[in-house]
Amino acid sequence: MKTLFIPAIKKNFPEIDLSRLPLNIHLLYTIQFKPLAIQLKKKLGKRVKACDQVLGCSKIKPKADLFLLGNRFHALNLAASSNHPVTYLDGKIIIQDLKKAQAKEKAKISRFYMSKNIGIIVSTKPGQNKLKGVIKLKKTLESKHKEKNFYLFLADNINIQELENFPIDLWLNTACPGLELDSSRILNIEKII
Repeated sequence: MKTLFIPAIKKNFPEIDLSRLPLNIHLLYTIQFKPLAIQLKKKLGKRVKACDQVLGCSKIKPKADLFLLGNRFHALNLAASSNHPVTYLDGKIIIQDLKKAQAKEKAKISRFYMSKNIGIIVSTKPGQNKLKGVIKLKKTLESKHKEKNFYLFLADNINIQELENFPIDLWLNTACPGLELDSSRILNIEKII
């Protein structure tokens, strides 16, 4: 089946107080803010050391202070993957936010070892679909953790509220890594392998 991706570009942009931006900026943006990113890059000139589009699962190596034209979801994921503070349109993700996220992650890892029924979330979206690898991984997990039951859940759009309809103790996520940040019952699978 052919897939057509159409970016949803914003037309009305928020005002950005340029005085609150750092001197050297690694400018990041989600696709909705691409036109604003281009304008901002021109306006700031040499202050912009790098400019990149990001997704929820993007991992970047900071080339300067991170400024994101996007939301908290993307900012928190970028901060977690780069271990670097991220300023974004509505606020800032700082190291204390990351420490809270890391403490929650440790609790989820403990929950994995105490759980009997484990769901493995697999996305069908291009770029996130890892079904073949996940099937192999499921077999490895079943051989290592014989006391646990592992179930695959395949979906295009993952709605966290819908996951509550299943008798699963913990969800292992192989889709967008940012899902882990949205629930105390979702853990990115690489944390336990």
